[in-house]
Amino acid sequence: MKESLDMKGNDLNRVNTCFTVGYTIAMIPQNLLVQVVSARIVFPAMTVTWGALTMCTAAAQNTSHLCVIRFFQGMAEASTFVGAVRPFLPLSLSVLLD
Repeated sequence: MKESLDMKGNDLNRVNTCFTVGYTIAMIPQNLLVQVVSARIVFPAMTVTWGALTMCTAAAQNTSHLCVIRFFQGMAEASTFVGAVRPFLPLSLSVLLD
């Protein structure tokens, strides 16, 4: 039987930091990617990637494996900010300019 992932001390903080770093690094490239490639392709692809990485977390043997998975998961999830904010950006800018 597989032994469970044993996290101690600041391991959870490290894992969450890896996610945040991946998310932050990928925000601008994801935004540029949506400018070049249709959002109909980018968002579903990133959603499938994120889901596959979520399933990979079950196979993590130690905290470093989990950090790597969460880093790439953050990169895949960075597209959601672009997708959630971009449709409302012209509306919010017009409100600010009035």
